[in-house]
Amino acid sequence: MNNNYQSFSYSQVVDAFSKLNQLVPFNIYEAVVTRLAVGVVIEEDAQKAYNEWQFYMGKPPIPMFDKNKIYGAKFHLTDYYIKAYDKTFQVQCKDKINIGKPYFRYEIDGKTKFFNNKTNGVGITTVADLIDKIKYKKLCNILIERYQKIEKEAQIDLSQLTLKEMRLVASMRDFKIKESMRKQYSHTYKKERLKYLNLMRGIDNSDFQNKVFNKLNTAIQYSLNN
Repeated sequence: MNNNYQSFSYSQVVDAFSKLNQLVPFNIYEAVVTRLAVGVVIEEDAQKAYNEWQFYMGKPPIPMFDKNKIYGAKFHLTDYYIKAYDKTFQVQCKDKINIGKPYFRYEIDGKTKFFNNKTNGVGITTVADLIDKIKYKKLCNILIERYQKIEKEAQIDLSQLTLKEMRLVASMRDFKIKESMRKQYSHTYKKERLKYLNLMRGIDNSDFQNKVFNKLNTAIQYSLNN
């Protein structure tokens, strides 16, 4: 694409590796993949999107900095990261290019053993695996499914909650209290956590987050099917 912010399709990935294979002095398809970043870029307010991230697998997001400015957020897990950031700002800082539009980048960056574990089971060993359509689809599925698992700040109408539900929401959204419960009263924490997640599933997670999800999914499906 001659840049690092435009979307691309599966067929363009296949074509890119074909061209690259003609330029390097070895068989590119046999090259071993040790780390992989899978991501998508959409036109959207990045800051608003990642600012509403709350938790993923019980962990709060870590701010991403560049030039002393927060431009994104990430979750640091074993063997992988989940990241979201202001692509427009990053391109301006690194490439001195003003895109002129608000771009939001969401990605999963990790060691291949994360993509190959029992849960994901993609089977990425060499570059040839990256252009296997079935494995490409699995990577697409991981990308969108993990985004769904990120807890976002739901727009809650407190007047519709009972006092007990209000207390539950307050305890689960305060990281220090939540972690203290998890460590000192693990059995109770698990039950309370399950109640909280069930409560959140019944609440519309805001029109904005639904719009972001739909844009991400549309871009991912376009890449897969073209």
